[in-house]
Amino acid sequence: MRRSIALLAIACLALLPVVGSAQAIWKWKDANGTLQVSDTPPPTSVPDSAIISRPGGRVAEIVVGGSAEAPASTPSRSDSALEARKREQQAGQKAADAARAAATKERDQARREENCRQARQQQANLDSGMRMARLNDKGEREYLDDSARAAEAERVRQRIQQACN
Repeated sequence: MRRSIALLAIACLALLPVVGSAQAIWKWKDANGTLQVSDTPPPTSVPDSAIISRPGGRVAEIVVGGSAEAPASTPSRSDSALEARKREQQAGQKAADAARAAATKERDQARREENCRQARQQQANLDSGMRMARLNDKGEREYLDDSARAAEAERVRQRIQQACN
């Protein structure tokens, strides 16, 4: 047991230099081109392009005049390209909606024309005087008498008014 505690203590002591070296290290070139290494950030007079490495790879914020200023928001090329793409999609969507509406209107018009044609054909059959029959609930054929023929003629006239106007 004492031996394992001693080994653990030796291992901890061996790791101390490694833990101590994990401090924040800054590297930059000064105005004379000399490499500077420090655990503190470089002076504000050192340009950002002269900084070689930062602790943790973070970008340092440079404070000028005692306050950090956010850069003015200017639209970049990618923003304007996104806006253009968005406008194109909206225009494409409007065109697709218009095409769907036109197709729906065309189908509705074709249905009305077909209904009108069928109603006029029924009217012509009724006016011809030929015998007309219907199937009843049992599937048997029933011929129309004069009153049923008149009722059918009235129903067809109403259908023509709805479909053909």
